[in-house]
Amino acid sequence: MHGRPRCGVLGVRLTNEAGQSSYRGRPFPDTWTNFLVQTGLWRLFYAPPAPSSDADEPAGGAWACDWVVGCFYLTRREVIEQVGLFDPRYFLYFEEVDHCRAVKDAGWTVECLAGASVIHVGGGSAESEGELSASGRQISALQTESELLYYRKHNGLPGLLATVSLALLADAIRSFKWILKRRRLAGVGVFWRNSVMVCRLARQTRLGTRATR
Repeated sequence: MHGRPRCGVLGVRLTNEAGQSSYRGRPFPDTWTNFLVQTGLWRLFYAPPAPSSDADEPAGGAWACDWVVGCFYLTRREVIEQVGLFDPRYFLYFEEVDHCRAVKDAGWTVECLAGASVIHVGGGSAESEGELSASGRQISALQTESELLYYRKHNGLPGLLATVSLALLADAIRSFKWILKRRRLAGVGVFWRNSVMVCRLARQTRLGTRATR
């Protein structure tokens, strides 16, 4: 950090409990890409990613990226004084995405250190809370709520409406694909319940303008 005076936030390489690399910094999420991934249509628009290994370490020792996961989040006092802390409306998800966006908008960089790593246990935060770990649906709802808040904040009402519309369309496409594969019709209920949840949260958050908690 001393050697990179414009680096505002630094993350590290994450590994799973088996020691395999699982994360090196990510691009900002966008509604269209999420839709393509959820429906499997990304194969029509993107080439398969090239294989990578830990030997692909950048010459400068860190990868430039858009945001880093908050389980390891090193930032400067000057950054906090300039852009503030996490937006308290987010709960569990999107707070570091939103903060990194503010950091980059303020002229700082966000980087992921190649030579250091931490073990990230997926879902560990939720499992530490009995209320949350008891229901996977509640975790999904919290993530969806934060997503709606994020897109409304950064993309306005058109972005929020696009997020909701594409989420409903993705569920419809996944339901159709499920039926085409001649699976049990009861499985379609998963996608239906997700669509209902998205619409309910859009209403409860007043189209992404306030948190429910």
